[in-house]
Amino acid sequence: MLKFATIIFLLFFTVTLFSCESYQRNNYVSNFDHFIDNLETKSTTYNDKDWQDADNEFKNLSEIEYDKYKTNLTEDQNSKINDLKGKYYALRIKQGIKEFGKGLKNSLEQINSVTKEIASDSTIK
Repeated sequence: MLKFATIIFLLFFTVTLFSCESYQRNNYVSNFDHFIDNLETKSTTYNDKDWQDADNEFKNLSEIEYDKYKTNLTEDQNSKINDLKGKYYALRIKQGIKEFGKGLKNSLEQINSVTKEIASDSTIK
């Protein structure tokens, strides 16, 4: 009877361990997915501090947390993580292009102002 109880206990322990690990792995993928969904929705209003926070969260999810689960992820989960990483990089690139555009616009306005100032200066003729 003691042998039977030991086997049942070990079986229960093993099932509990694997189900807990599976839950944590699925929760990790879900958290990463939620982070990217939020970012896609709200990133158009982000300032530099918001992007810094997002970069830190992305690093945590894509490196630190990923290292905990990478050996136990299914092929589909790994593919999902790669897709989420790609989405993040695309959002950051779009943000960089917007910032470049703003900087270029500011530079053109400054050049235009300099040109007008020089052209209106009667002492240069």
